[in-house]
Amino acid sequence: MDDAQLKFKQKVLYASGEFSQFGIENLILLFMYWYLTKLVGFGSSVAGAVLVGGIIWDAISDPIMGWISDKYYLLLKGRHRFVLAGAVLSGILIGLMFTSHFWLYKNPFLYLLLYMALNTGLTIFGVPFM
Repeated sequence: MDDAQLKFKQKVLYASGEFSQFGIENLILLFMYWYLTKLVGFGSSVAGAVLVGGIIWDAISDPIMGWISDKYYLLLKGRHRFVLAGAVLSGILIGLMFTSHFWLYKNPFLYLLLYMALNTGLTIFGVPFM
């Protein structure tokens, strides 16, 4: 067996990380627009603006997180701490996002901030994971 080849357990763990990250992202893409228009009560243009704002923030934060991950790779002896922190943060924020119609005021800016925070959590998890 070649030393560079991954063991089956490592392949399964990496696949589970990919599944969780893209599962959340697909949930957001498929459900978030409906959630914002039907449950929260935003107009379609406001809901679209919230989603686009979050995606723009994601495009900005991905390279920044890549730089942070590379800079602290040797200091932290790997990227596992980023992946763990991003997983916990994403899990908390996905729950807050889809229960926010109970506790958050109907303010598009607050939903944008919450969506940007969720994208940041996914970035902290996903960029070092890649």
